[in-house]
Amino acid sequence: RVRSIGRYHPPTIGEVLFEGQAGLALSIAVVFVPERHDVTRPYAHFATPNRRAPAWLKRVVLKALHVPVLRQDRRALAMQADAIAAQGERTYAIGPLDLLGPAIWQFAHGRTPEPSERELELLL
Repeated sequence: RVRSIGRYHPPTIGEVLFEGQAGLALSIAVVFVPERHDVTRPYAHFATPNRRAPAWLKRVVLKALHVPVLRQDRRALAMQADAIAAQGERTYAIGPLDLLGPAIWQFAHGRTPEPSERELELLL
């Protein structure tokens, strides 16, 4: 991955683009739909360039790669819900790798963030 771009389209759409040497490698758009005051359902769309691999194979690989990520997210959100229920208050921390969090937080509190760009070097 050469570059990652995260965008937040208020109030409910997040987008992440991953680029490689040949250009766009993966685009993920997620629409968060509120269902109740305490339940929001995400709907995601994954797009990849039309290169060599057939669409059905890409679909299988993307699902297989994202199952562990979704499990991890569910565990983290369940722990967060339990902590909020136990503590009766909401405190959040935004880390250096949370690229969309600061903008979402500002929108949630009635402020419009300035567009920004950050460069991160990650060694995987």
